[in-house]
Amino acid sequence: MLGDDGTGGRVALWAIRDGEPLEQQPVVFLGSEGDTAVLARDAADLLWLLAHGRGPVELLHMDEDDEDQPGPHPELMAAARELAPDRDRPVEQIRTDAATVAAELPDLVEWLGPPR
Repeated sequence: MLGDDGTGGRVALWAIRDGEPLEQQPVVFLGSEGDTAVLARDAADLLWLLAHGRGPVELLHMDEDDEDQPGPHPELMAAARELAPDRDRPVEQIRTDAATVAAELPDLVEWLGPPR
């Protein structure tokens, strides 16, 4: 687990790619209300999302026309530039890449099984 959203939802690396390092595994959200999503294709993309001010809740409910989205986080921007300088892209592109990963992998909801 990487963290939680404050409501019981969890963000985790989904170790589904055999032989790939953990930091290159997809990042998923497992919501307390049953929401599930692939948030990022890997840890570097998650870092850039957070640097751009987008956490799991903002990503799941993000409307591309919504001007109320948070702005960049200066300290996380500095960390992302240092740790993954070649991965800076607009949030929309990172989301598109995550959706591509989600489409390529087995259904996350199916893998988790029915809610308990």
